Amino acid sequence: MTNFSKLLAAVTAAGTIGLTGAGAIAQNAGSPKAACAVADAPAQLLSHPDAEFPSLTSSDMNGIVVLEIHLWTDGSLRSAVIRQSSGFPSLDQEAMRVARNSRFQPETVQCQSIEGGYLYTVTFDR
Repeated sequence: MTNFSKLLAAVTAAGTIGLTGAGAIAQNAGSPKAACAVADAPAQLLSHPDAEFPSLTSSDMNGIVVLEIHLWTDGSLRSAVIRQSSGFPSLDQEAMRVARNSRFQPETVQCQSIEGGYLYTVTFDR
């Protein structure tokens, strides 16, 4: 069972984009690297494109899309799948575009970057 407990968020014109951490898996269980600036740090959402309402959406089309994303140790996106749909395919597709074009900092444990799974939410609210 995955435990989602950490939260990072940023606000865009279309709503809120957030990243919630899951139990990450250490990749190198050997001895930690030499001293680093911060030994343990949560994953971070570094940047993301603004989420935009698709041009053909009606004004009452709002919703929250929850994606499950997995990051490699370098912070690049390994995979993204929709865990909770907004109920509108065009908003779901836009949330996937935003996630795929976002930049992440991976979680670090004992100065080592680790892979992790996260919930990435995009809220569309006019």
